[in-house]
Amino acid sequence: MRMLRRLIGILVLVMVVLAMVQMVGAETAQRWYLLHDEYTGTEAHDGTTHHKNLFMNKIGETSVTPWSTYFNSPKTVWWYAGNIAECNLGFGENDWTAYIAHGSINTEVGSQTLYVDVYKVKADNSVVHLAGSTQSFNGGDTAGTWDIVCTDDDGTTQDFTTGERLAFRITHSYSGTKHITIYYYKDEGGKRSRLESPSSDPGYPVPELSALLLFSIGLITLTGYVLLTKKRRQ
Repeated sequence: MRMLRRLIGILVLVMVVLAMVQMVGAETAQRWYLLHDEYTGTEAHDGTTHHKNLFMNKIGETSVTPWSTYFNSPKTVWWYAGNIAECNLGFGENDWTAYIAHGSINTEVGSQTLYVDVYKVKADNSVVHLAGSTQSFNGGDTAGTWDIVCTDDDGTTQDFTTGERLAFRITHSYSGTKHITIYYYKDEGGKRSRLESPSSDPGYPVPELSALLLFSIGLITLTGYVLLTKKRRQ
């Protein structure tokens, strides 16, 4: 019996180590495409006027008009992940990246600032700021894409508990009558605005158990059963 316990203990240790290596290696950045599909849930309570509440997803599919004319300050636009966190998970304390495709800036806009922020929306719809940054722009700028690194907020953690939702917010400082065009989803010229998570992404909304981990559990169970059966026969 002592030999049996040692053997099972060794198998468990080896499989756990291998599974941990596999799970760490599976972490990878994910792209969240900004869509124009309306989000019908309760909006985030961030103290701003929401111009739009929309969805974002990893596949980029949408059933509505694939682009939108932006809005005037101080209104904000929110994009919410389609699923809440299905278990406790964490992204670590790392930076995110926002790729914002935009049209030509009207010359009357002048010098302005775009604000992009990553949030966690809690079950009571209060928000926790996870990361953010700004992008300066000027009237007369040609159409293109802003690659914006959203720096981790040192005052918070990027940990989610079950039921909390990942979200993204954009606003800007311009308050005139001319609009700024942001392309949510458009294939022509790569005009597909998106948010990219850090490489430490655990697989939100739920980490997938690796094939190795599942195999390890099955092998340990089978080995224990065979050895116990053999011991009883002896």
